[in-house]
Amino acid sequence: MAVSSMVSRENFTYVYWIRYRTMHCGYASVLSEPHLPQVCVQANEPPLYIRRRMLSIQYSLRLGLSPSNPAYNTVFNAKFKVSFSSKPNQIPTLGIRIAPELEKIGFKRNTVSRLCVPATPPWLLRHPKIDLSLHFSDKAVTHSDVYKISFY
Repeated sequence: MAVSSMVSRENFTYVYWIRYRTMHCGYASVLSEPHLPQVCVQANEPPLYIRRRMLSIQYSLRLGLSPSNPAYNTVFNAKFKVSFSSKPNQIPTLGIRIAPELEKIGFKRNTVSRLCVPATPPWLLRHPKIDLSLHFSDKAVTHSDVYKISFY
């Protein structure tokens, strides 16, 4: 059972309430529900529904890079679309909810290059040797031929 199907609409309302109370402590705003978007603006954050959508798009795009991830098939090969369309009160899975958003931004799975992790970790690679000997001579008094000979 997907986690998203276990969360009810009442819980989302409760999350909004908790977020509002937390923001109230920091900004001493008025305790009324219509002021929630204003508190988000004061905190320099997008509204919660936009942030959720942004994070889910980022997650699914990142997930599209690695088909070996166990969550890949769950998101990109969504099942039970008919079941969720016949039950409007049940929250669909991430794959079903995010599919229209990915179509809007033009995401195509077959055009995404796959994420490849190098076999050698970066900290074990050989460090490049940097020669700073040309930096120590003054450019105003050094002839250009010296730089050409030293550089090439």
